[in-house]
Amino acid sequence: MWLIISAMSITVVHAQGKSKTLLFIGSYTQAMPDTGIYVYTFNVKSGALKQISVVEDITNPSFITLSPDGPYLYACTDTKHLIPEV
Repeated sequence: MWLIISAMSITVVHAQGKSKTLLFIGSYTQAMPDTGIYVYTFNVKSGALKQISVVEDITNPSFITLSPDGPYLYACTDTKHLIPEV
């Protein structure tokens, strides 16, 4: 079994002056819709992770990135399904 992940992180600055680093992890889902993106807070001092969200019903999110202005996470899915001709 292969474990392949795509990961990225971003630091979010809050109004109180405290910052929080978010870690987004995309994973292969055995070519079927499943939980494929995980969101964690990441403590840069201790290395601790805390899962805060997941994205379900996504197939193989092999590439993830944030929109240039930051509020959206985009995912490219890696599937071998062809769209049938009509």
